[in-house]
Amino acid sequence: MKTKYTKEIVEIILSVFRETGSDKAAYLCANVSADTFYKWKLKYPEFSEALALAAAEFRRFAPESFIQQAKESLRDYLFDGAVETWSSKEVHKDADGNIIKTVERVSKVVRPTPPWVIDRVLGKNIPLLEAMQVLLTEGVATSDQARIISTGISRIEDELKRLPASNGTSTK
Repeated sequence: MKTKYTKEIVEIILSVFRETGSDKAAYLCANVSADTFYKWKLKYPEFSEALALAAAEFRRFAPESFIQQAKESLRDYLFDGAVETWSSKEVHKDADGNIIKTVERVSKVVRPTPPWVIDRVLGKNIPLLEAMQVLLTEGVATSDQARIISTGISRIEDELKRLPASNGTSTK
């Protein structure tokens, strides 16, 4: 059964979102599927805007414990990567349907933190940081020299970003 987009349902979603900051909590409390929720965000600009305002309100009044928890989660993700855990259960039965044995399997995969996440959090280019570390480790540059090189490269990158996009032709 499809859920209709109504003012009452939207208000439930916004109210829960203001309190929790969670898409999932909001759509579950309103008995709306995740698919429907995200379709509404695309289909109804006023809904998307109202959610953005609710998110800003949540961030403004978020309890310190939420902020601390978010910082801890980010720190764990940056240093430990993401841990994905799957579990499955196999039930083996005989010909009469009686359970012979049950096998439970748990798989755990640790995914490293993608470099773009670190780039976004630190605001620095990770390959550049790694290159500077190599220069320091190998004794090719002092820490002052590495800092100067890093600053120079960052300035060049910033200038390149400000240039108009090239269409692949040269100006010779």
